[in-house]
Amino acid sequence: MTKTLSMDIRSRFRRYIEEGWTGRAAGRALKISPASAVRFRRMILRGKGLDAKPRGGHRDGGKLAGFTDFLIELVSQDPDITLYELRDALEERHLAALEADADGVTGPLALHATASGLGALAADAARHTLGALF
Repeated sequence: MTKTLSMDIRSRFRRYIEEGWTGRAAGRALKISPASAVRFRRMILRGKGLDAKPRGGHRDGGKLAGFTDFLIELVSQDPDITLYELRDALEERHLAALEADADGVTGPLALHATASGLGALAADAARHTLGALF
């Protein structure tokens, strides 16, 4: 995975471009890939900043956002709890909520499976498989 460039490198790159260097030459001097150097130069010429973009996963908490308090409580009670135990406790305590989420996704699939001739068995298999994801 790539590493975000420091602001020091970015500001030095900007200074080189302002001094008249080409993007590739500035990139070579700072050990930045040619593609990134060209992209950074273009951003500078358009008057945009070279700030790093946010990295990482979900900003909204993901699928388990509604269960955060419950999961924190479980981990605080048993810091050595495994993911399997967390999954089982979540399923046991919040099965109805999980099934509702799974039905929201698999309901249309079940209709498609039945309409396309795959039948009720295929619809149930799709519901079970996707239900395990929630």
